Amino acid sequence: MMEQGQLTENDITLWDKLYKAEIELWKARGEFLRKSTNKNLIIKQSLNNQLDRTTGLRLLLDLDVKERLLFFDDLVSLASVDHSDVELVWKVILTLPRDFVLANIEKSAEPVLDSAVKDAYVEYRCLLTLYLKIDPYLTYRLAQKALEHEDEDVREAGEDFMDMLREKY
Repeated sequence: MMEQGQLTENDITLWDKLYKAEIELWKARGEFLRKSTNKNLIIKQSLNNQLDRTTGLRLLLDLDVKERLLFFDDLVSLASVDHSDVELVWKVILTLPRDFVLANIEKSAEPVLDSAVKDAYVEYRCLLTLYLKIDPYLTYRLAQKALEHEDEDVREAGEDFMDMLREKY
C-alpha cells in the first residue's frame, strides 16, 4: 500500500483500482500464454488488426526468442509503416538476436520496399530509422538504395540518412 501523505481519498481509490487492474492483466496474460492452444496464430492475427496490435506486440515480448523469430517477416512489414505501434514493433525486433536480424532483415524488407509504390518514402524512412538502431552499414546500404530510387521523396530520405551517418560515424 502507498504512503498516504497528501493524497486524497479519490487518488488512493484510483491508484488501488489501477493496481488491481494491472495484477489482473498479468494474470490474464500468463493464463493466455500457458493455456492457449494456438497462441501463435492469435498473435499473428492480432498484428494485422489495428485494435489488437498493441496487445499482440506486448505478448511477443513475453515469448521466448525462438517463438519471436517466427514473426520476423510480419514485424519487418509492420516496421515499415508509420503507425502508433511502430516504435513497439522496433522494440520487439531489437530484442531478437543481432546476428539473426543482420542476416535476415534485408531479405524480409525487400518485398515491402519493392511493393511500395504510393508513399514509398514512408516505408524507406521507417526502415531507415529502424536500421539506424541496428547497424550503420545496414543503414548505409538502404540509404544508398534510396538514393537510386525514382521517387524524389525516397531519394531525399536516402540523403537525410546519409547525412545522419556522416554526423554520427
